[in-house]
Amino acid sequence: MIAKSTSALVEAARVYVDIARLRRGPEDLPAVPSLLLATIIAYGLVSLGFSALLPSEPGAHPVVLLAVDTALMLVWVKLMLRLARKPERFLQTSMAVFGFQLVLAPLFASSMSMFLRLRDDPSWQVPVSLLIVALGIWALIVNTRIFQSATQWPAPACVALVIAQALVTRGVLMAIFPEALGTDAALAG
Repeated sequence: MIAKSTSALVEAARVYVDIARLRRGPEDLPAVPSLLLATIIAYGLVSLGFSALLPSEPGAHPVVLLAVDTALMLVWVKLMLRLARKPERFLQTSMAVFGFQLVLAPLFASSMSMFLRLRDDPSWQVPVSLLIVALGIWALIVNTRIFQSATQWPAPACVALVIAQALVTRGVLMAIFPEALGTDAALAG
């Protein structure tokens, strides 16, 4: 049983990497609740691990920020799929969103770390900032692809959904934790 679970996680990790590379989509994931839970737990652990390595702002605890961010993403996916009349795609879509973020987390954390360490060196500000922007654009593209695959809506509508989700999450976090919009909030969002 453990070997079967482990092989399912390894296969899911391969699909997450392929989703991040735009080679596969959420439809390539099995609709298994335990795999969604495992993916969210892995995402949370990786996010908290990287969050602990970076300087933090005073305010809400990173676990609380992560919990709110995760809950908002799950609600967003649920609402989006309900509007698209495809609620049966919730598990796969949620796994794809958290799984691809799990793949990109080390790149985002490394970039943020470089930015924070090199922010006083003008020769590195532009290249590191461009790297962060490129990763943000890549995340937008991948999320758009995931939502487009799940909803069958046109790409511009899915781009708007992704941007709206980020703005809503940021707004909710600002409303609940106005003092916590430093590094931890950036990683959670």
